[in-house]
Amino acid sequence: ESKYLIRFQDCDPFDHLNNSRYIDYLLSAREEHLLREYNFNAYEFIRKNKKGWVIGQNQIAYVSPAKVMETVVIATCILEWNTGNILAEMQMWNENKTRFKSLLWTRFIYIDLQSAKKIRHDATLMEKFAPLACPLPEKSMTFEQRSFQLARKNLGMANLKIG
Repeated sequence: ESKYLIRFQDCDPFDHLNNSRYIDYLLSAREEHLLREYNFNAYEFIRKNKKGWVIGQNQIAYVSPAKVMETVVIATCILEWNTGNILAEMQMWNENKTRFKSLLWTRFIYIDLQSAKKIRHDATLMEKFAPLACPLPEKSMTFEQRSFQLARKNLGMANLKIG
């Protein structure tokens, strides 16, 4: 996880972080975590191997606003890693991790840059990254359930249920 300061230029007239900027902050944190924690520079890897990851899908929940000049904590992890893609989870919290702000799930698809086609991760990548996965507490948990779980836990509403 990392701490970030919400910048004025990234906010709307209500002093809330602009919706599209949440994704920028969360993805930048993931990139930083890969480099700092695992010494994995995705850009170097892509340039060297002519293979890399593109975003196939984002799912985002905005739970409480991040505000201008607020320090937030962003935590990231890999939920799933298989032969063709990665599902990463990114959470944004207030500085003390007492107020849940946002949840992003991003599915990265592994492609050959020259053919622009989906390919399979080779055995070396599978060995390197598969052990890093931090699976959900319940394997079949949906994005909506996960978002609600984090918001409920954060707000002390453990007995609330979805729909």
